[in-house]
Amino acid sequence: MLEDYKKITQLSDTINIPVTENGERMVSLSPDNFKIEYKKLDMIPLFGNKVFVREQVSLKLEAAQSELKKINKDFQLLISYGYRTPEIQESYFNAALERAQEMKKDLSEEEYLELAHSMSAHTKSAGHTVGGAVDLTIWDSKNNIEIDMGSKISEFGDIAYTLYPHISENQKENRLLLQKIMMNQGFAPFLGEWWHFSFGDKEWAFYHKQPSALYDVVNSKNLSFV
Repeated sequence: MLEDYKKITQLSDTINIPVTENGERMVSLSPDNFKIEYKKLDMIPLFGNKVFVREQVSLKLEAAQSELKKINKDFQLLISYGYRTPEIQESYFNAALERAQEMKKDLSEEEYLELAHSMSAHTKSAGHTVGGAVDLTIWDSKNNIEIDMGSKISEFGDIAYTLYPHISENQKENRLLLQKIMMNQGFAPFLGEWWHFSFGDKEWAFYHKQPSALYDVVNSKNLSFV
């Protein structure tokens, strides 16, 4: 039986959610407001160290950081990822699908897609490609370190699950602090990765029981970033 902490949103929960694109622009997160530090380097050849998200996502991140600083003036959001091109997302999902097919034998097509989606989001449900998802943690500017979350961003495996039980109480509290300030601004958590939150995408719509997502896939080839 699947452990409770591994219960996460499935591909079947989100893939058929409709999208009502609201036309919101993409903006670059300011390094004056946030600590910007890519952990995965695939966007750097395209955009340098700039991280792009939808405008409302940016405003909500600023509000989350304001709340965080009221808790500890030395804390700051460290943003490690925002928008990802659909082409790169597709390559990640295809690689995950190959891994899924190597890991398990005799699964149905639907089961393979679900397994692959648990490792890398299906392109029709991904939040990064619509500008609605961010990967982030909390930076302690006084001590010049990330606070202890029990693992690093993109350190996959069981320990990546937000509610993974085999970490210290302090690490659990830190994860829940991040979750609290993000959810207070309307973000949806992805419980399979403690660092991943989204607003306006299909996962957000499913989590918050919205009739449709707000953001559709952003094609970087035809886009002017602000």
